[in-house]
Amino acid sequence: MRDNTNSDQSKFKLVFAYKNIIADRMSSIQIQLFRPDFGDAEQAATQRVLASGWVGRGALTSDFERAFATHIGVAAEQMLMLPSATDGLFHIATLLGLKAGDEVILPSISFIGAAQAVASVGATVRLADVDPHSLNPSVDSLDAVRTDKTKAVILIHYGGAPCEMASIMAWANFHGITVIEDSACSPASRQHGQACGTFGDFAVWSFDSMKLLSTVEGGAIYVKDRALMSRLRRDCALGMSTTAGHASTASTRWWEFDVVAPARRSQFNDFSAALGLTQLARLPEMLEKRQRIVKLYDERLRDIPSLTLPPPPQWRLQHGQGSHYFYWIQVAGGRRDALAVNLRERGIYTSFRYFPLHRTTLFASDARLPGANHAADTTLNLPCHSLLTEADVNTVADAVLDFFRSA
Repeated sequence: MRDNTNSDQSKFKLVFAYKNIIADRMSSIQIQLFRPDFGDAEQAATQRVLASGWVGRGALTSDFERAFATHIGVAAEQMLMLPSATDGLFHIATLLGLKAGDEVILPSISFIGAAQAVASVGATVRLADVDPHSLNPSVDSLDAVRTDKTKAVILIHYGGAPCEMASIMAWANFHGITVIEDSACSPASRQHGQACGTFGDFAVWSFDSMKLLSTVEGGAIYVKDRALMSRLRRDCALGMSTTAGHASTASTRWWEFDVVAPARRSQFNDFSAALGLTQLARLPEMLEKRQRIVKLYDERLRDIPSLTLPPPPQWRLQHGQGSHYFYWIQVAGGRRDALAVNLRERGIYTSFRYFPLHRTTLFASDARLPGANHAADTTLNLPCHSLLTEADVNTVADAVLDFFRSA
C-alpha cells in the first residue's frame, strides 16, 4: 500500500502557508470594503436568545419575517427567511419548473449564485449587456438576447441602485416572462415609492456578513403567488405537510408527521432573527450614514478628469432611493488595477463586484457585451459601510487623489 504521509504533510504545509499569506495580507488592511455594523443592541438581543435556551427557528424568526414584510410592503405570508439569498434563487428555479431547453436572462454583471441556480436545473443562462455606467440592464439589452425559449429574467439592482422597473415589467408582461429580482444589495431601495423586490414575481435579499443589514448569514425570499409560497414552505421543511415537536398543535403524539414530497431543509434561526430585528430597527440610521459617505466621496473625487463617479444625485433621485451598498468609480486609461494595488499597499481594500459571468469558463459567451466589458475593465468599488468615519473616507479620498497627482 502506498504511503501518502509525505504527500499529506506537503498539502498541510501548503494550506497553512496559504492561510498565513491571507492573514498577513488582511492584517495590513486598515479600511475594509465592507463591515457589519454590530453594536450593544445586537449583543443584548443575541444574549437574550442564548439565555432563552432556544436558538433554532421559532417565534423570533416569525417576528423577523413579519417585520421585514412590513418594511417592504407585502403580506407576511409572502415572506420567508432562508439560510441565504442564493438558497432562495435555487428554490425559485425549482418552483418555476425550469428544465433543459428553457432559457433565463441574466445581466453578465451578476452574482454567480443566480447563474448557478439556473444551471442547477439544466436550464440555459443567456447573458445580457449592462449600461456601462450604472451597470444595470435595460429593456433593450434584455430584449437583445430574448428568444422563444426565454422563461424568466433575473435582475440585479447594482449596488442597491434600482433598475428601470416600470419599462422592464411592461416588457416582461408583454412577452410572458417571469421576473425575479435579486435584491441582495437592496434592503432599502425604492422606485416611485415601491420597494425593490416587490415589482416582479419573486425576489431575494441577502443578510450575509458583508451586507447593509446583516444576520451574519441568511436571506429572505418573497413569492407573489401564495400557492407557490405554500409549496416553498413545504419544500424548505423536508416535504412535511404537518408539523411535529414544539411546533405541533396536537394534544398527543406530537412527534408524528407526514411527508408528501421529496425536499430539502432550508431553515432560518432565532439567533440570526434577533440580529435581523435589531438591524432592521437601525436601518434608517445606517442608511443615513451611508448617504453621508457617498456625498463626501462625491465632493472629494468629482474633479479628477480621468475618474467617473457613480451616476449623479439627479440620476439617483430619478431612478429612486438606493441602498448605497456599493460606491463605484470608473478609471480611464487602463489604470484601475494599478489604483487598486496602490490603495491596498496603503491599507485600503477595494474590489470589483461582480466579475462578469461571460468571462468565466462555465458561462462563457460569445455575445457582444461592450457595456459589461467596459465595466469589468474600469470599475472599482471603494469602501462603503456605516462604520466608516469621516476621517476614513477622507483617507481613502486622499489616497485616490495622491495616486492621480503622482501620475
